[in-house]
Amino acid sequence: MTYIPDFHLTDWRAWVEVKGEVVDDRAGLLIIEKCRRLALQSTRPVILCFSDPYDPKCAVFHGAKMYSNCLWTYCQVC
Repeated sequence: MTYIPDFHLTDWRAWVEVKGEVVDDRAGLLIIEKCRRLALQSTRPVILCFSDPYDPKCAVFHGAKMYSNCLWTYCQVC
């Protein structure tokens, strides 16, 4: 089975994966592993957004590293 992330941000050269609230630890670990592998194989960052879309917390995978205390933002105009 091939994993396809939700979006590709061309200008940022990054992948984006959006997930709802993860209540199962096993499912959460699977998502993390998929994002980590995609970052390694594509050599592009992967941004994992989860839970409330207005909550700016996200995780960023860059190479083999995971940065879990990142913040996503939204357009002030929209």
